[in-house]
Amino acid sequence: MGDALHRAPMMRQTHWTRARQAFRRAFLGIFICLAAAAGTAQTAGPDATSGAEPETDGWLQEFSSLRDQQRYREALAILRPRANAGDARAQGLLGDLYTRGEGVPEDWAQAARWSHKAAEAGDSLAMHNLGRAYELGQGLRQDLAEAVRYYRSSAEAGHPTAQARLGDLYVNGTGVEQDFALAARWLSKAAPAGDPGAQNQLGFLHATGQGVVKDLTAAERWWRIAATAGNPAAQFNLARMYLTGL
Repeated sequence: MGDALHRAPMMRQTHWTRARQAFRRAFLGIFICLAAAAGTAQTAGPDATSGAEPETDGWLQEFSSLRDQQRYREALAILRPRANAGDARAQGLLGDLYTRGEGVPEDWAQAARWSHKAAEAGDSLAMHNLGRAYELGQGLRQDLAEAVRYYRSSAEAGHPTAQARLGDLYVNGTGVEQDFALAARWLSKAAPAGDPGAQNQLGFLHATGQGVVKDLTAAERWWRIAATAGNPAAQFNLARMYLTGL
């Protein structure tokens, strides 16, 4: 009788352990399915327009509304005269349209031309797009040093997508010496601004203790935020964390 009383808690613990393992397997399956669906739906590149300066000018609000509605002829009628007149924001946006092929044929040379004009005046979107053009060799000779320079200028101007990309370059040591502390610095600026890629990478740094103090609670928080936003890597990382506890 006494032995039965001692064994009973062990049986309940075994039952609970199996239930918890089953839950974790189910949770992993859910997140892997979400990751696959999100990976199919995502576009090939980051949204370079995210984190652009607040739209305070009336023309800019009207242009953005027309662009969102894919009324490109009307949008260009607003944008192109301003770009030709030297408005840096309009030049940067025109370069962005050529980069994406929105309302105009995709033309990386034209994109680089207009982005250069805007970047000289300090437009953060244009500097980001030039960084990407130099990184990938789109319309320009591939030059990682120039890519880093423009990404850094854009990041310092507060562009979250550039901050995220610069952080990623430091994580991987691409075009720069690998530096997890600098990676964490830039990712920590981009992640609160809502960049899911930065949130996932910042979660990774917290999980591994690279560039920051190891903090699994922070890792889980950033992966959960990015996973909710549809980032497949974060969904997988979060599921793995729940399954294995890292």
